[in-house]
Amino acid sequence: MSLIFIGLGALVLLALLKRSFRLMMGLGGGMIAAALGLQGGEDPATAPRRSPTAEARPWQNAPGTERLWVTTDRLHRRTCPSTDCGSLGWLALGEGVTVREIQNGWARISEPYDAACRGGASGMVETGNAACAPGNGIEGGRVAEWVSASFLSSTRPPDAPRR
Repeated sequence: MSLIFIGLGALVLLALLKRSFRLMMGLGGGMIAAALGLQGGEDPATAPRRSPTAEARPWQNAPGTERLWVTTDRLHRRTCPSTDCGSLGWLALGEGVTVREIQNGWARISEPYDAACRGGASGMVETGNAACAPGNGIEGGRVAEWVSASFLSSTRPPDAPRR
């Protein structure tokens, strides 16, 4: 019986070490790289490239890697970054999403996929504007999901149910 507890303790310790290493590399990776001499110098050919930010963000990761959590009971997944666009369903409190881009307070949380357009309307839209048209975020029969970024947080809500 004690061997089981020792084994479980070792697994927990390994999981914590792995998480700490990921966190260290994600948050302090620049300091480690600088200490190891991996940063570019003054030479523009070797200096790290920095792309301009489109909009200030409260999180630090690169676009497409931000894991954020829903902070409201129901958050509509829209066909475009506007409440005038159709709803593809909704997310619940505590659900996690990966943000692909931010645009005027809206976060794109998916890559474009088939909108199931038939007769000029999308079969994927549950409520609202179902038009397969660029003004509704559906171009070439493809749609991406957008949510209001004001209802996303970099910390998981403590009262959120585990999913």
